[in-house]
Amino acid sequence: MTTISTTVDTGREINAPTLPQSVWDHGYEYMELAERNDWSAIGSWGKDGWDLGAWPYVIIFYRA
Repeated sequence: MTTISTTVDTGREINAPTLPQSVWDHGYEYMELAERNDWSAIGSWGKDGWDLGAWPYVIIFYRA
């Protein structure tokens, strides 16, 4: 299931997956569902490979 959301800054509509509300899945199920909907998680960030977010509890996604 997906949800159409509108970004605040640009007013652009995006098709985002509706994520499960379970607190027991530790984020990995969110990543799997998002990837099935053409979103990708950003893991390593910067030249030293720092985590972006606080994996697996805070995950930053992008969609090209």
